[in-house]
Amino acid sequence: MSLTNITSLEEDRVNYFKLVYGVFLQAISKTKLIKYYIQFDCFVICLQFAGDRLFQQMTPAFAHLKTKSVSHPHFTICLWDDVSTATTLPILIRDLLELLHQKTWDFVAPRGEIRNYHDERIYSGIHFNPDNLNLLDQQESLGLFWIEDANKLPYYEQGSPLRMLLAWWLQKHRYQYVHAGAIGKNEQGILMLGKGGSGKSTTTLSCLQDSFSYASDDYCAVSLEPIPTVHSLYNTAKLRQLEELQKFYKLHNKSNLLDIIEAEKSVVFLSNLFAEKIVKKFTLKATLLLSISHHQNAKLQKISPAKALKNFAPSSILQVPYANQDSLTLLSKLLKKIPCYELELSQDFQENVKLIDQLFNDEIS
Repeated sequence: MSLTNITSLEEDRVNYFKLVYGVFLQAISKTKLIKYYIQFDCFVICLQFAGDRLFQQMTPAFAHLKTKSVSHPHFTICLWDDVSTATTLPILIRDLLELLHQKTWDFVAPRGEIRNYHDERIYSGIHFNPDNLNLLDQQESLGLFWIEDANKLPYYEQGSPLRMLLAWWLQKHRYQYVHAGAIGKNEQGILMLGKGGSGKSTTTLSCLQDSFSYASDDYCAVSLEPIPTVHSLYNTAKLRQLEELQKFYKLHNKSNLLDIIEAEKSVVFLSNLFAEKIVKKFTLKATLLLSISHHQNAKLQKISPAKALKNFAPSSILQVPYANQDSLTLLSKLLKKIPCYELELSQDFQENVKLIDQLFNDEIS
């Protein structure tokens, strides 16, 4: 990593990155290095684990993207924890984490960016409770993920791993990490929008057990060029209560349910359940804004791109550190290129699936 032709402050940030990276190098010297490769569109990403603790917890969500090893991946992410590798962060970094806890509003932006510790090259962010540190060197295409104890990894980091690092890196390559579900048929897909609890997961699983394919239930990526496209990142589905799984007996009778229930959410890995229905990407046919109406009959109507953006942008922009005006512009252009609809969900799952199927079959204007 070269330090030539950069200012003193930029050099400080690079040295900060190198200091943390040095701990990963210590970790792999004390345990085994495990490499796991995934394919995202035309890019190969290498996940490098110090030991198998985080490997076991964070790779199932990427199983559908697993690919063969390459000598020069486009992006490398190093992952480790202190406890299983018998390492510890340097005192300067530990003191920084303590300061971030004490002065959160002064030093941590609402989306997790660590103020003054990032620039166009070095990105730095944190999630609390439990702490996990995320760093990215855009110039080197090298990311770092650290957590003190892998046994305390939250359910959402297992269901949708590395959201911060992937969002940063994807943005540089003109993809936008978004909060949306995505289902498809005949190589075309629908992007399902809605805030948490709007029915994205339930509707996704309802469609999955019908004749649809799956790309996302919660987080995915979209691209605008050459045509609007949705790209799968994870093969997970989330449900708010375990009892909901009983409505999907094909899932409930399987054995690979994640045995974790936090914040009234359950996570299911779909790669072994519906492997033939999980797709890596498809072109977008439409967007569908979901809302729960509690009515017996579902209602589908066309809406303006502006209304879709109003409901789409907050969760997709505000949840992603370093998302900026370019992110908003990409989403706006995307929604203007494809039809936008709103679906008021019925309590009858099959009624919802029927309307979505009609939309795919161009039976709805």
